Amino acid sequence: MLFSTVSVLHSALLNPLDHQSRQTVASHLVQVAKAPANKAFERQVRDGWHQAHQNFATEPHPQAISPREVVSAWGE
Repeated sequence: MLFSTVSVLHSALLNPLDHQSRQTVASHLVQVAKAPANKAFERQVRDGWHQAHQNFATEPHPQAISPREVVSAWGE
């Protein structure tokens, strides 16, 4: 559905929008808005972000590099 939306919008941007084109774009966007959400996919993405956030919080962070170290390494 996303590819279809992008192609309709791309076509509308490349061509002057007459009344019929505006109606076509508006109709397509309404159809996209009414499309049912994929709850399983949304849950999978949300759980993935949650797990990544938890892993980031528990992993040790690397030691910060000072600007002086960056400048000295740049000159080598």
